[in-house]
Amino acid sequence: AQYTDDTPVGADEVHVALVLSTHARARIERIDAAAARRTVRGFRRLYTHEDVPGSNVYGDIVADEYVFAEREVTSVGQVVAAVSADTADAARAAAAGERVLRVRADATGPHQ
Repeated sequence: AQYTDDTPVGADEVHVALVLSTHARARIERIDAAAARRTVRGFRRLYTHEDVPGSNVYGDIVADEYVFAEREVTSVGQVVAAVSADTADAARAAAAGERVLRVRADATGPHQ
């Protein structure tokens, strides 16, 4: 069987990595690619909830999941954004949370 990682990389291929929350509950204060743009060679673009065509909310039974978090995160590993770059390593480096995401952790419970 041939797997995705067995496929040769194309000349114009772009790689994507997800920006994930490292907090169980936090308000998103800022999503900004300026630092990644300055420091990661091959960085191409940052994608957020504003880039989702149509609705950013989905769900099989109840539409209560977000493609990209908007104002807050509610779990560790929640997808906040995505970045694209020329290589997989550059995409992972650009997606490093401290380069793109600033949150304010909140241990008190849900936000209103």
